[in-house]
Amino acid sequence: PGEKNSAIELHLHLGELEPREEARLRLLASVASKDAFHCLRTVRQLGYVVQCGVRSMGAARGLSVLIQSAVASPTELERHIEEWLAEFRATGLEALTDDRLADTAFALSSNLLEPPRSLAQEAAPIWGEIIEQTHRWQREVELATELRAVNKAEL
Repeated sequence: PGEKNSAIELHLHLGELEPREEARLRLLASVASKDAFHCLRTVRQLGYVVQCGVRSMGAARGLSVLIQSAVASPTELERHIEEWLAEFRATGLEALTDDRLADTAFALSSNLLEPPRSLAQEAAPIWGEIIEQTHRWQREVELATELRAVNKAEL
């Protein structure tokens, strides 16, 4: 009854994606994450937990925005997320420079190509392919290649 905290996760479900589409989603999520944190947490001060990123559900992917707040209801948080999405699409992507996009794509692709540091890191992607029954054993390499080829117009 006296609980002030609320939370929302708004998920934009995209389904199963081809490597180029997933590369676009990952790049968009990386750029949007910083903007969402700045706008929704720092400027609007909606809560301490503000996240924006890729969410996987089986083989399907989507963009998720999550906020935990003690100052706004889930309905208010949804309105703020929708407003931020519209603002980000209209101005945030326009302000994105080609250099920043290239740097972000390079960082994401380098991360994907980094050698595993443990047996668990090496096995995790393989088990994901087995469980999802996609058997794309070179998914990280494909995504890294596609990430470096995405341009601003595709976002």
